[in-house]
Amino acid sequence: MATNNGSFPDNRDIVKAMKDIPEVQKYMKKLMPFVQNYKSKVEKQGIGALDTTLSFDEIKVLNENIEYLTKSLGLCSIEVKSAVEGDGKIKDECLPGKPYSVFKC
Repeated sequence: MATNNGSFPDNRDIVKAMKDIPEVQKYMKKLMPFVQNYKSKVEKQGIGALDTTLSFDEIKVLNENIEYLTKSLGLCSIEVKSAVEGDGKIKDECLPGKPYSVFKC
């Protein structure tokens, strides 16, 4: 951002810069929605929206409130796991501050 007068580059410039990076190529369909989401977050929350960590431990908070969550959601039990234990979709969808839920019978 600092190299572009404090603003994000144009979307076309982002696509052009990213399309030839092998690690990014398989995610090109998700790239622009991701970029738009973070542009919007930065506009609303400031540069802190780009932080990749939180100021609290999500797993700890969920586990501390597991009894309340279980009762209020009408579930038999809840198991909280790290995203690294999940399959590809869970790993792709899970972000700091946006846990991914899987419900099983």
